[in-house]
Amino acid sequence: ILAKNNFTNSGDVSAGADVTLSGNTINLGGRISSNNNVRVVSANSASISGDLAAVGFLSVNAGPLDVTGTVSSRGKLTLTSSGGARLAETSLVVSDDDVDIGAISVDVRGQVSSKKSLAVAVNEAAFISGKAAVGDHLALKALRADVSGSLVSNGTIKFDTSGDQSIS
Repeated sequence: ILAKNNFTNSGDVSAGADVTLSGNTINLGGRISSNNNVRVVSANSASISGDLAAVGFLSVNAGPLDVTGTVSSRGKLTLTSSGGARLAETSLVVSDDDVDIGAISVDVRGQVSSKKSLAVAVNEAAFISGKAAVGDHLALKALRADVSGSLVSNGTIKFDTSGDQSIS
């Protein structure tokens, strides 16, 4: 689906093949699912308040990214933001594979879950007041990290910060 300007979904879209959504601004309030891969590419901002699901890999690439809904995949899940990424209290990001989050800054208030590993890499600040649970390894790379939420890993937890770290 290619939208020259804005794309808004409030219904239910299910596909047996790959789904690619591309537009300037993307607002997903309904359900979009694929029995294969899902790609969301926004030149500006993306907002996910509904359900975005893939049996294969799932990737979202946007300017500012705001997630208040559910983003899930059985394959690798990647969230990339050229601005800030906000995962609200109501958000659920879950994968049977690896989860990668990359942004200028990230604010995780909801839940991120991976049966494998979670890698969060941000240029500025990472705020985690929600829950991150992984089966393997959890890696956080940021200029500054403030963790008041829950980090659970069956493997290692690695912090790489060049600025302040706060874990409470």
